[in-house]
Amino acid sequence: MGPPMTERQPSAEPSPAAPRETPDPGRGAPGTTQERPPAIRVPTLTEVVAAAASAEAAAEAPDEGRLVAEVLHELHQRIDLMFEYRVREALSPLLARVAETLIREAREELAATLRDVVQRAVAQELARRRTR
Repeated sequence: MGPPMTERQPSAEPSPAAPRETPDPGRGAPGTTQERPPAIRVPTLTEVVAAAASAEAAAEAPDEGRLVAEVLHELHQRIDLMFEYRVREALSPLLARVAETLIREAREELAATLRDVVQRAVAQELARRRTR
């Protein structure tokens, strides 16, 4: 006959959920209970690549408000330069005509004033010579 049947003794190994007794070389005596840290999940390569791709996409796509502000700033600078150029282009011939007209009128006025002064001077000289 075979060995007699005995009750099964609990094994000396603890279950995975139970705390494990491990000696701690830096503290106390062997046999003290120390809890095992929870297992850390290591992501797969596919998850890492997908996360990196979504992070890149998020970094490349600026938020709408910032994009609008950047476009408006650049547009404002371009409009300022273009506006200044167009105003100068439009005003240049106009200012040249105004300057020419102003110079012509000033010359005419100066000539008329000079004629009046000369006429008065001649009239006074003639009057002075007649009275002699």
